[in-house]
Amino acid sequence: MILALRGLIGTGKTTVANYLKEEYDFVIVNCDDIVANLYEKNEDMKNEIKTALEIDEVNKKNLASVVFENEEKLQLLESIILPFVEKECQNIIENNENVVLDCQTIDKTNIEYDFSIITTCERETIIDRVQERDGRTREEIEKIIKIQNKPYLLTTRSYAIHTEDDYEIDIEKIIRSFNESKNWENR
Repeated sequence: MILALRGLIGTGKTTVANYLKEEYDFVIVNCDDIVANLYEKNEDMKNEIKTALEIDEVNKKNLASVVFENEEKLQLLESIILPFVEKECQNIIENNENVVLDCQTIDKTNIEYDFSIITTCERETIIDRVQERDGRTREEIEKIIKIQNKPYLLTTRSYAIHTEDDYEIDIEKIIRSFNESKNWENR
């Protein structure tokens, strides 16, 4: 089972991913971690980003100050890093049976997945969580939400989970439903 996990900053993606790992033995792929590793180790990519975004140093803080102010620069950054992220994700998928792809930009890649879970919660909860976790100001968080706040279309392969509620029960229902549908297809 390949599951995509999406949602705005602070909506509980990591909490849901950890639950899936603990309760269902999923391998978690955090695309933010992949990107951070790439920033640290891939000099060619870093140089391409520096040139494209006209910055002196590639780090999370510098990039955030540029891309959360300018959607075109965000798209440019994504066009540079997503091929690397996609390749890493595909390698992990090929070597594991059950994978959660914690990847906000999954639909901008060619990665195939069985279904997605979209985490949601109230705006004030997002702000409280991110302030506590990252020490960001309300203004910084609002900028991130504005850039990330693209409507996610719920399709037959998508489920929304409100993380302020008892999300574990929702996850159990989703997993059970998926497994039952797979069993039906195999009859």
